[in-house]
Formats: sequence, C-alpha cells, structure tokens
Amino acid sequence: MNVDDKTIIPKKIVEGLKLLHLKSLYNFTESAFDDIMKVFTTNNVSLYKVKKYLKEETGLVPIFYDMCENSCICYTGQYESYQNCPVCESTRLDARGKAKKVMPFLSIIDRLKVQYKDETRAKELLYRYEYNINKNDNDLDDIFDGKIYKELINDNLFSDQRDVAFTASCDG
Repeated sequence: MNVDDKTIIPKKIVEGLKLLHLKSLYNFTESAFDDIMKVFTTNNVSLYKVKKYLKEETGLVPIFYDMCENSCICYTGQYESYQNCPVCESTRLDARGKAKKVMPFLSIIDRLKVQYKDETRAKELLYRYEYNINKNDNDLDDIFDGKIYKELINDNLFSDQRDVAFTASCDG
C-alpha cells in the first residue's frame, strides 16, 4: 500500500500493521498480538481492527484452509475430506474439534489488481520491461539475464510490458 500526501493512517493502525507483520513472520497467536498491543501502546487497537482496516483499504479477504500441523499438506483439493495427514499421520483437528494449523490464502489475481490500482506500484511493476529495454550488456545482473528467462522470451512470452513474471522457490 502506498501512502501519499492524501492518505493519513492513524498512528494506532501503523503500530498495529507493524505488529501484524511480526505476527506473520513469527506466527504468534491473536491473543499474543492483542496482549503485546496492550503492553506497548496506549492506543486502543486490536488485531480485529487492523484486519478490518486492511480489508477496507485493499478489499482483500483471506480464505483460511486447514493444514497439517507439520505443514506436510493443506486440506484442500484431493485432501479436503482427510482427517489425518497422509504423510506424517498427524490428526487434522485438536481435542476441541478445531484445525491444529490454518493457512490464509489471498488470490494472486486479487493482489495484482490492488497493486495495479496504485499508480506508483503500477509503475514499479514495469521493472521487468524497463530492465530489459535498457539492458545493453551481457552481464548477469538480474534474474532477467538468466538462460531460462531468455528462453521464455524467445518462446514469445512476456511480450506485453504489463506481463508479470513469477518465480517459485521450494525448500527441501
């Protein structure tokens, strides 16, 4: 989200957004979030209020999917009706009948729409195109200098300046 001269974000929301970032990095609970906010700020802000603010500003609403507690699978698609993980055999639900672990999902298409609505971010998304038209040597300076990307260009992909290139990285 771009903050320009016309956008004024209340201090309490900024603090909440910073803490929400830490929550996502370190996966602490909603009650831990609220307790930290109570200790370190006098502003009346909660995780609920921060999420509500983000929803109002972006229009993005996550869909939550149950996951294996060891992150082996997500209980969707072919695994949707499973009650135990087929990889590690852990149970899906705890003693209260709630999922042991959940994963929030935000549509990539919806996320790109939000980014392209912001003029500054839309210009930043032209980086790939700008990089390629301004490149005048054979040095390896960016992912767009790589062999696979160049093969995709030769296959006539990324012909529009607004095309977006995604990469995937898998651990393990």
